[in-house]
Amino acid sequence: MLKGKVDDIIIQAQKDLLNANLLDSPDYIDLYSGGENTAVVQLLATLHYHYVALFEKMNARLPTGEHGAHFFADPSRDLIRVIDVTNLLLTGLKGTEYSFEIEAEFKSFVNICRQFLSGSGGSSIPPHIPKAPIYYTRQIFIPSTSVQIASSVSDKRNLKTKMIGSGSYANVYRFRDDFYGRDFVLKVAKKDLSESDKERFRNEYVVMKGLSSPYVAEVYKYFEGKDEFIMESLDETLYQYVSSQNDKATFNVEIRRRLCLQVMKAFEYIHEKQILHRDISPYNILIKKYEDSVVVKIADLGLVKIPESVLTNSQTEIKGCCNDPQLRHVGYSNYSLPHEIYAITVITKFILTGSMNICNVKDDSLREFVMRGTNPELDKRYSNVTEMRKYFQLLRFSGCSLH
Repeated sequence: MLKGKVDDIIIQAQKDLLNANLLDSPDYIDLYSGGENTAVVQLLATLHYHYVALFEKMNARLPTGEHGAHFFADPSRDLIRVIDVTNLLLTGLKGTEYSFEIEAEFKSFVNICRQFLSGSGGSSIPPHIPKAPIYYTRQIFIPSTSVQIASSVSDKRNLKTKMIGSGSYANVYRFRDDFYGRDFVLKVAKKDLSESDKERFRNEYVVMKGLSSPYVAEVYKYFEGKDEFIMESLDETLYQYVSSQNDKATFNVEIRRRLCLQVMKAFEYIHEKQILHRDISPYNILIKKYEDSVVVKIADLGLVKIPESVLTNSQTEIKGCCNDPQLRHVGYSNYSLPHEIYAITVITKFILTGSMNICNVKDDSLREFVMRGTNPELDKRYSNVTEMRKYFQLLRFSGCSLH
């Protein structure tokens, strides 16, 4: 009886895909080749193929800002059919040896899609929808008989947190995860934030999740509905580190130069992604200490400016302590790369001397570097961080004249 039920479900799924011209694809077979029923394997691989293809098309419209976007009619209809066949198999094969679950992150996004997909005229994608997850090498459909490794930090019920900081938008807590035997940080949006500030907070996670650099802090999981996310735990701020090391002979010019170059490489990478930080300070550049090195990590990207962003306006309060004073006249809506260059110049001067005062520079080479990076005429500043870095690498400082 059970075999007959399975056969009926498989045939129905095949017919549904065939009628929609969506049946059969050789791709992704290897991800499901462990299954004994070749028809089920073929169906799951075919559905996987179409999810990838359709979500790639959707991602051309994502993420949406405050005004949403349009998803065209044909892919909308195809995605509805693929979701319907997925649900047919999910329900029909439940309790059989071929039962499966949908990976949690993927399932969450599909559920979002079901709320806005339309079978005619295309679909109106609502505001604030992130990019679709695309699984090229991971299973979307996980056999119910497979072994799942504990996800640890996704369950926060028993976490013992310690508050380690507070900013304009969020409180920051550190906790110990026993599964991994290491510390993590939980960043929690403040309760009294406006809706636009909450969106900035979530956007910070989305932007950081999309970055992959040794000089950018890692984020791991966002808790929908709670306005909080987990990120890596770092040791101290750049301000704390430089202040504690500034008078030590071991904190010499060469070590300072290396830190400066790390900061510049970090912003070279961020700018390549068409992102401006806008809140650069020694308090949100963090430090990770290893046994053999110290690494800077850029964090707090809540005020980032990206080309398609609609969160920037002229009334935004200027937050970064290293920001160009001219911004108070032109406003954040006119923030551009030369203003970012100004802030990075101030950070560089701080690392080299322990002071952010750009009006009192003893070393001739450093003075020339700072004057160019903070020139009142924007077109006379470094054109980008790569030019700044190359110029900086040619400079030779006199260690005793930096302080």
